[in-house]
Amino acid sequence: MEQSVHSFIRKNRLLHDGATVIIAVSGGPDSLALLHFFWKEQVFRSLRLICAHVDHQLRGEHSKADYLFVEDFCRTRSIEFEGATLDVKSYMEERHLSLQIAARECRYRFFKELVEKYHADYLVLAHHGDDQIETMLMRQVRGNFGASLAGIPVKRPFGQAHIIRPFLSVSKKDILAYCEKEKLTPCHDESNDKDDYTRNRFRHHLLPFIKEENPKSHVSFQKQSEWLLDDEVFLTELAKKALEEGIIKKEKHEVILSIPFFLKIPFPLQRRAIHLILNYLYGKNAHRLATVHIEQILELIKTEHPSSSCDLPNGIRAVRTYAQLVISLNEEEGLEFMEETTLFIPSEVKTALGYLKTSYEWSESIKLHPKEIICPVEALKLPLSIRTRREGDRMAVKGLNGTKELRRIFIDKKIPRKQRECWPVVIDRTGRIIWLPGLSVAPLETVTKMSQKCVRMTFETRDETLT
Repeated sequence: MEQSVHSFIRKNRLLHDGATVIIAVSGGPDSLALLHFFWKEQVFRSLRLICAHVDHQLRGEHSKADYLFVEDFCRTRSIEFEGATLDVKSYMEERHLSLQIAARECRYRFFKELVEKYHADYLVLAHHGDDQIETMLMRQVRGNFGASLAGIPVKRPFGQAHIIRPFLSVSKKDILAYCEKEKLTPCHDESNDKDDYTRNRFRHHLLPFIKEENPKSHVSFQKQSEWLLDDEVFLTELAKKALEEGIIKKEKHEVILSIPFFLKIPFPLQRRAIHLILNYLYGKNAHRLATVHIEQILELIKTEHPSSSCDLPNGIRAVRTYAQLVISLNEEEGLEFMEETTLFIPSEVKTALGYLKTSYEWSESIKLHPKEIICPVEALKLPLSIRTRREGDRMAVKGLNGTKELRRIFIDKKIPRKQRECWPVVIDRTGRIIWLPGLSVAPLETVTKMSQKCVRMTFETRDETLT
């Protein structure tokens, strides 16, 4: 494994001698192997190593034990250690984020503080080749576009430093073999064993099949990632140059485009030009763009109707008026996307359209209603999550065989287009949609007892006209 990593570092010019390096270490096999690798490397390259560990306070005594384990590992090897205990759950609830995104933001904020404190050159992360496969497939399935399809970058700027990922050249199997050879005893995060998160489902069910077909598939995916990124950088530069001539007006919240000029641009550049405009207007929310949003605007440009419009999430509106396309952002009207967020019980979650409340109660009656659910715990595959809809979403509907597209449900209920994109969707741990609050509920198996522990969920809209 060491030879592959050394070769990958040289090929991508990831590291220079005498650097100050911060290594993010959870205590699991990937990051512990990474720390051990750099600990052996530091003598030959005159590196200064700082180990950074975060306790997210999500796994009780287990995460405390991981903290102490990593701290002790560093002490016995004279590695500088920096640890932080962060209240991720409060951060998540305050900002209405998913658990994964809240944990990431807290973690990276800590890493940035360390980079500034030590004037570090690099922040080193332990993502490996199998992580790359999962990421690229997940983004493909979600309908991502552009550079994001290339997956995890090998190197990228991070404040005054760079994030580097030297283990993208090796597989999980390689890392476990390294741990065994070096007699490392990493921690185990039991949450990685469950199918609660999308990545885990890809890891447990899809990755083994890919590896069976090609044990070295991580090498192929990494090459594809690098080629995709190279191509995307080149095509995006061409799109930028084309836009310079085609844009009639550009302001903070509005871009006006010449349609006749735009239609002369090659189609691959048209997609990227629209992507650039949406990135510009969306700003920090640009990562939530999907191919469907780009396609909506392209269809608007090419329609035979001289005057038409379409609404995108978060207040983006595109209006065609004969030879011009006006794409604008109205922040006051913008209704926000919601990333997939764990639905804790009890809790109250604020959405763009109202409040969803959950609680436990003992009940003899079962209620499955669009605005309220009272359902036995054993009939639900917990934990539940809440998010906004995705392209192609379908759900089972009471009284119907099979499933129905959410798009059709919204149309049948006469929900305005801009509200459809931010309507809350409740899913179980398998990703199955069980409730479209205020509109539809899936048929759930119920067990009738005299008294049983139930989950109660209610949805209160801010404006009764919404439902």
